[in-house]
Amino acid sequence: MPTRLRVLLAALVLSLAPAAARAGDEAGALDAGATYVTGRVGAFLLTARGVSGTPAGPDAEVTAGRVVLPGVALEVAGGGWRVRVAASDTTVTVLPVTLSVKLFAPMEHGFQPYAVAGGGAYWTRLAVDATQASSAAQDERWSGGFHAGLGALHRLGERLVVGVDFRYVLLEARGTFAGTALSAGGAAPNGARLDGVRLTASAGMAF
Repeated sequence: MPTRLRVLLAALVLSLAPAAARAGDEAGALDAGATYVTGRVGAFLLTARGVSGTPAGPDAEVTAGRVVLPGVALEVAGGGWRVRVAASDTTVTVLPVTLSVKLFAPMEHGFQPYAVAGGGAYWTRLAVDATQASSAAQDERWSGGFHAGLGALHRLGERLVVGVDFRYVLLEARGTFAGTALSAGGAAPNGARLDGVRLTASAGMAF
């Protein structure tokens, strides 16, 4: 796991772990044993080195989670995003399947803050238009990636849950257009760096 992600994960755990044990005892909080399903929609911002500007595109995901201990939940999720890098006429499509751990903090003004971290398998396709190459080209790969972030949930009634979520993704599509100008994040010697930020809003049901 990259060093900077380990540091971020450690900081998140140390900041929220003491409060997580108390989080499930408050009115409006997700209780231990609760199951929830949410949909998240928003934007992905490609921030990898070597990419001109900060290309952005739509991001969507479906998440299923269960609170396994007071203040601690496990989640599985599947979704994806697509970004077009205009400078190289490259369209980046990413479809991740991930597992995450969430640490909930005590309720604040009706909102339940949390830290989230995890990893998973990322299917990545880079497609280059013929205007930037001798012919149109594309490559597809499965790669491992990691994420960490912060967010907050708010319950509307007994079942409905809404929230906001910020996550930073560390992803290298290894082997994808390696060593060529077609790499969307040209700083990676063995592939395309596709690090970025996911900004989403969510809505779903808790049971």
